[in-house]
Amino acid sequence: FVIAIFHHPPFSTGGHAEDGKGLRQSIVPLFEQYSVNIVFNGHDHNYERSLCNNIYYIVTGEGGAPLSYQSYHRSQNSPYSQLFIRAYHFCKLSLINDQLIIEVYDINSNLIDRFVTD
Repeated sequence: FVIAIFHHPPFSTGGHAEDGKGLRQSIVPLFEQYSVNIVFNGHDHNYERSLCNNIYYIVTGEGGAPLSYQSYHRSQNSPYSQLFIRAYHFCKLSLINDQLIIEVYDINSNLIDRFVTD
């Protein structure tokens, strides 16, 4: 698996959605060229899962700062957004056989998202 982790998300519908425009033009083509499977970012204080050209983009920026608002509608900013949740959370990654399983839990250990990539 090829995983990228950095601060600003290329895809987001949160409060900093427009900050990713340059990344979508510059770095996203490299992710596609080099077969990146999943990208983790912060910056927006929420959880969001997007899927673009078979690459998952995960905003996991809510570890303790105040929750961010969702300032843009999905249709206006990101047709790739699959799930947006305003909740304190953490991500758990498990590698089982040839699958990477991503589970996202809120602070009460309730499962709020789960997806698999292979």
